[in-house]
Amino acid sequence: MAIRKLLIATDFSPGAEPAFVVACRLAIQHDAELVLAHVWDPPNVVSIGEFSIAPEALDELAQHERVGLSNQIATARTRGVKIVSSRFVTGVPWSSIVDLATEDHAFDLVVVGTQGRSAVARFLLGSVAEKVIRHAPCSVLAVRGDREHGAYDHVACATDFSDQARVAVDGALELATTTARLELVHAIELPIMYGEAPISFDTIGLETIATRELESWAASLRERSAGPVTVRKPLGSAAQTTLDLLEADRSIDLAVVGSHGRTGLRRVFLGSVAERIVRHSPCSVLVARKRPVV
Repeated sequence: MAIRKLLIATDFSPGAEPAFVVACRLAIQHDAELVLAHVWDPPNVVSIGEFSIAPEALDELAQHERVGLSNQIATARTRGVKIVSSRFVTGVPWSSIVDLATEDHAFDLVVVGTQGRSAVARFLLGSVAEKVIRHAPCSVLAVRGDREHGAYDHVACATDFSDQARVAVDGALELATTTARLELVHAIELPIMYGEAPISFDTIGLETIATRELESWAASLRERSAGPVTVRKPLGSAAQTTLDLLEADRSIDLAVVGSHGRTGLRRVFLGSVAERIVRHSPCSVLVARKRPVV
């Protein structure tokens, strides 16, 4: 997953600032083009009874947003981004961002910010960030707003040995520093027990297969990385064991998970491993997706 052009969605809120910082850093790190996108979503209700919003006031608000976008372009250049431009569009925020990423096939990555608060407030369901992650045609980096945002030095990559998992590994290498610690995590999921009927399964056999596959993937990864590569194979569901690891080891600053690059309704992965990790992860998450060939 080479990064040559990034799209950063911004609404100038405090929650969007960390994503902006990360996007600038990645643009500099990869000598990539950075495009800042702001979606002007005017109020749906312009009049209630005797109260109304004059068209001039709406124009003034829109102009204020344009100034904010211009200021961020200047800030990005000050930070050292060589090629930076902006898109100011009117519409529904999440769908407008997805449209921009879809129409320009040069975009390799979309960066979005999240509030990253604990408990219920950490959920992204229905938010702009989650919908962009669901529908974007390329990889999406969800940046948590409550963590430090230096270079990614400790990356956990969930793998199920699928083609999508290989895309995730490539994404992890692109975003991590050259000497970052990389962890491959594969959950050994056991069969479900139904009622009182016992179900026999070969735990040792499952672990043997997982160990063989993980070591093969790790050996290949070590050839491409200057940093240490380790493996984990916990027992349990893929999403929960990954989240438990992220909660237990707060030195991990990026989680990476693959996503099926489906279109239409089939792309919505509600309840999937990827979505659970994005919703509950205490750190930033890269949802790696191979862009469809057109």
